[in-house]
Amino acid sequence: MNQVSYLYKTSQALCSKTMSQHNICIPEHHPVVKGHFPGHPVVPGALLLSYVSDLINTEYLGRLQINKLSHVKFLIPIVPAQLAVIHLTRTDSNKVVFQIRIEVNIYVKGEIITTTAVQLSQ
Repeated sequence: MNQVSYLYKTSQALCSKTMSQHNICIPEHHPVVKGHFPGHPVVPGALLLSYVSDLINTEYLGRLQINKLSHVKFLIPIVPAQLAVIHLTRTDSNKVVFQIRIEVNIYVKGEIITTTAVQLSQ
């Protein structure tokens, strides 16, 4: 788990060579939640993308260099304390597609383009 794991909870739900799923929950006491937006808190998109990046680096054992984010869409705001699932799918050697879902709904989606060939850890 990340060195700032007290700021969020994550667990691996599923893993294969081309796909993994991770449960994540951003608690209401996370420092960025207070100011984003008072009275109606939502989890900032930059924080969600940071967690996606951390998970990808963990899955690919640090052999991954992120070149760019592509087609990122924030479809539905995520509020603190909601349990979400981050889905990572390798579609080719230099692309990882991600989705953040709550139940069946997609809240965030996009692609990570890398500069190196990647393989999921076993």
